[in-house]
Amino acid sequence: MTPNTAITASDGKLGPTHLPSSKADVLDARPRGSIRYKQKPAAAILAAALVAFIASSIWYGAIFGGIWRELAHGASHSVGAAEIMAQLVRNLVAAGVLARMIVLAGATTWVAALQVGLWCWLGFEAMAIAGSVIHEGYPPVLYAIHTGDALLTTTLMSLVIGLWQQRAARGADD
Repeated sequence: MTPNTAITASDGKLGPTHLPSSKADVLDARPRGSIRYKQKPAAAILAAALVAFIASSIWYGAIFGGIWRELAHGASHSVGAAEIMAQLVRNLVAAGVLARMIVLAGATTWVAALQVGLWCWLGFEAMAIAGSVIHEGYPPVLYAIHTGDALLTTTLMSLVIGLWQQRAARGADD
């Protein structure tokens, strides 16, 4: 065994695995067997963040705007530029992290990306918001509105990123 190998049981068998030998290898770490993509995900992340922003605006505006404002006592009736920018940045961060999770999971189809997104929604978003119901007396209807929005936006972001991932995987096969 050379200095840059280690024993792993990730596939159920023991054997050598490449260890990063440089800073570039660490920064570009990918799961074993994954593909190097010619396309960068920045456009997919931006598109996913914008699609989520639009969907969420409709969700909290036209669909649940009235009941949401009634239940969420601190909710503003008009949205300012700072609030819009903060939400766009929030969506960009969420889409970027979701894209990284999809890549690390080795999801190369939109269906696999959607599965990663749904698990992330259930394990992180739905459970985090549930804490407000349990500890802060959050109304269950408000919980349903917020988790419904989180499910919608996470699903849409997963689909956009998954379609990019699927296209990039096909391009890598060429």
